[in-house]
Amino acid sequence: MSAEREVSEVSCGAGSVELGVIELDPETAPFRIGNKIRMLAEELRLGKTVSACLGAATAEAVRSILAGGGERRLEVGMELGDPTPCLVMCVELPEGESDDVVSLASPSFDLVEVTDGTEGRRRLRMCKELPPAAGSMDGESRGRMKALLERHSEKELLRLLGRERNFLENTLQALLDVFLVFEPGGRLLKWNRRLNELSGLEDADIAEIGVYGLLEGRGFSLKEEVGGLLSRGAEGSRSLKVWLMGCGGKRIPCEMAISSFMEPSGGRGGFCAVVRDMTSHELLEEELRRTAREMEEARDRAESADRLKSAFLATMSHELRTPLNSIIGFTGILLQGLAGPLNDEQAKQLSMVKQSASHLLDLINDILDLSKIEAGQLEIHPELLDLGELLAEVENTIRPMAEAKGLLFSMVCPEETEFVEADRKRLKQVLLNLLSNAVKFTDEGSVTLECAREGEKWLFSVLDTGPGIKREDLGKLFKPFQQLDMSAARVKEGTGLGLSICRRLVEMMGGEIGVESEYGKGSRFYFYIPALGRGS
Repeated sequence: MSAEREVSEVSCGAGSVELGVIELDPETAPFRIGNKIRMLAEELRLGKTVSACLGAATAEAVRSILAGGGERRLEVGMELGDPTPCLVMCVELPEGESDDVVSLASPSFDLVEVTDGTEGRRRLRMCKELPPAAGSMDGESRGRMKALLERHSEKELLRLLGRERNFLENTLQALLDVFLVFEPGGRLLKWNRRLNELSGLEDADIAEIGVYGLLEGRGFSLKEEVGGLLSRGAEGSRSLKVWLMGCGGKRIPCEMAISSFMEPSGGRGGFCAVVRDMTSHELLEEELRRTAREMEEARDRAESADRLKSAFLATMSHELRTPLNSIIGFTGILLQGLAGPLNDEQAKQLSMVKQSASHLLDLINDILDLSKIEAGQLEIHPELLDLGELLAEVENTIRPMAEAKGLLFSMVCPEETEFVEADRKRLKQVLLNLLSNAVKFTDEGSVTLECAREGEKWLFSVLDTGPGIKREDLGKLFKPFQQLDMSAARVKEGTGLGLSICRRLVEMMGGEIGVESEYGKGSRFYFYIPALGRGS
């Protein structure tokens, strides 16, 4: 520790003039006194040594306090009391040492106080009247001493103000935004170097141009806005979008936060402003707007293409169904022998034609249904249905298909008459689709239809003993044109539209559809619909 060291801030108590420190050098242990204290002691005829300033007994007590352990120092101040000036000394000590030091200091000091210090330590404050050389000064000497103390206090104040000014200046220069202080007329009083960096202008040019030449309102007069702020007084503040004018006609988009201030006397004031470069922000906004426009255009094109697709499918489906119905009808007549007898080969070939035509007709019907659903043109027409009659029609269609493959078909449904409010055609379509799928994918075993009422809903379940579905494949179901076997060599026919249409139809009737399956053991497809119809 330097022997000439003085602390920058000393807190000896209110009303005292801060002078410096008294300390021991840890290496050589000489008794040192700060320069300012030594200078004052000499000017006030207190002597040039610690002993001369404080008196031998007091100096020895101070030495003992400082030598008590650790790196200690006394903060020293002076109070110009009346009638006698006194020195004020403060030292911080560990908790357990304060009592001993109080006992040591009490005989040599006029006042000893102990208060809480920092970090759990105790703060010892000791006051001692100055020796007679200073205490018995005449009026002229006393005035000289007061002026001397005030002069040193003023120097300290100026030093602190300078330090605060430097701190503020460094802070303003470090800002990433432009900071301005200017008069109502536009003359700049203060700015930071960020303005030079953004504008590319030198200080002299900036001072000459002024605020209204550097900043331009975007769609408004900046000078008028500034005048309006000044009329509102100290509370006037605004956030404005402006252009910052730079070298070569460069215009930088900025956002300006501005507030007015008045002189302490209430007279004409000025403005403080922070100006932020918004170039990257506005580029991002423009990019987002462009992306939004492109997405909207793409959506419009997709919707237009979807409408054209739906219209095309509806038209083509109608055009294809008419000749297909004719083919199916005439092959049926031929197979019945109404146009004359057929040999076995002819009957076989005509059966294949009818079967292929029927398959193609089913495919066209599925595509037409899907296009109507996607276009929002398919409507549900609920009616009160006798569930037994509907299930009998379904059984008459499915049982021959199951028996042709050697499968056992059964239905587990209520024996008494039950009614359900639903679209007859679409409910039958869903049941036939799920049951025909079960028959198609089951090679041995059984297919079962179960139905039961659960509260305000009807539950329909189709169970089979087919191959089942792997867990990772369950997510592919109920999506259009998705099949579990998408290879070119797949054995089972189909387009992958059936389950997708079933899901849409069930949802349109106010229900939900799902599947449970165990690979290698079979599957259960089920759906719920409201017992009284959607919205009833």
